[in-house]
Amino acid sequence: LVAFYPFNGTCNDESDNALSTVLVRTPVLAADHNGTANSAYLLDGNNQGFKVLNAGKLPTGNPDLTITTWFLGKNGGIFRTILSWGADTIAIKNKYEIAFYRTSISGIPYLGITNGVDSVVAECPTSESGNWFFAAVKISSGNVTFYMNGTPTTSKKIAFDIKSGGTFSIGTDISEGDPSGSNNFGGNIDDVTIYNRALSDGEITYIKT
Repeated sequence: LVAFYPFNGTCNDESDNALSTVLVRTPVLAADHNGTANSAYLLDGNNQGFKVLNAGKLPTGNPDLTITTWFLGKNGGIFRTILSWGADTIAIKNKYEIAFYRTSISGIPYLGITNGVDSVVAECPTSESGNWFFAAVKISSGNVTFYMNGTPTTSKKIAFDIKSGGTFSIGTDISEGDPSGSNNFGGNIDDVTIYNRALSDGEITYIKT
């Protein structure tokens, strides 16, 4: 576990790395997916998010990793970034960006991950229901698999080349090098985790419960 943001009253990383995190334009505390007050954050979808100051402790290169989060989408935008890190350099494949797309595949919203060049997407039908949604992305030997409320999708190959010293943001993209871009996530977000290995199906199910 290299980063863990339970958002229980603060935006602190509670992993051993203690990545320093600051609020950008004051997201507000809200109830989490269990209804517990002040245990998640609500972002307005305009210019709020979180910026991590010492992201150099995160995995680089093309590593195996797993990212999980709970979210409740509320904003009517087209492309809303949940988490991103790396650098925004065209055609270099040197960023991770996980986003919720309100445009659709066959009329269904979807989640996607991009390296800045290539993308992997998966249908996310429950994310528009007004309910909390659990999402996980696992990268194993370059194969990306989404887990939709714990259920895996078909994996697809995608390459990353993440350099140290990039920007790490929650709730926004890195297109401007600062959490103030145009693709900010709107809604509630909670329990963001990053692991520096590919978790098993059972481990991802355990995190969800």
